[in-house]
Amino acid sequence: MPRQTEYPSIFSPFDAEAAQGKDRMNPQTTEGLHRINSFINNHLSKGVLNPHQNIAELKTKLNHLNLDFDFDNNMPIQQSNTFMVNHADVFGVTPQTDLSKGFDNGSDLPKYRLTINSVQNPIGFSLSGNLEPENQQVAEAVEEKIKSQKRIENVKKMLKKKK
Repeated sequence: MPRQTEYPSIFSPFDAEAAQGKDRMNPQTTEGLHRINSFINNHLSKGVLNPHQNIAELKTKLNHLNLDFDFDNNMPIQQSNTFMVNHADVFGVTPQTDLSKGFDNGSDLPKYRLTINSVQNPIGFSLSGNLEPENQQVAEAVEEKIKSQKRIENVKKMLKKKK
């Protein structure tokens, strides 16, 4: 099995999935939302001449996390721009789905608000952004804490094997 992205440590390298879990970019957890916001700010932090292009690239990259918001290059960019973010193209069934009403389209999934601030300066535009839940509190679930503890134990075992 090929290794995923490796993170070097002073002890030995180990893969990201073993150390951080499969849901490390999950916006429903505090840690995942923090990681996504760090990614957004890193992407937007470089000065740009065309903010439309930078926001369109961000939209594409967030699609890889199954997050989507309405944006096109004809929209005017204000000093503060707010976009409603939801889970993109979700459909399927759960054991509780009433199939007489059709497939589940993800309407029960959480919605988010992406705020992108734009400041024009002499050399172009500076952008910053923040993703936050619209109506619900993001909380680290007990289950996530248990998974995290198991990951820590796995990393410790991996480090012992390397010695």
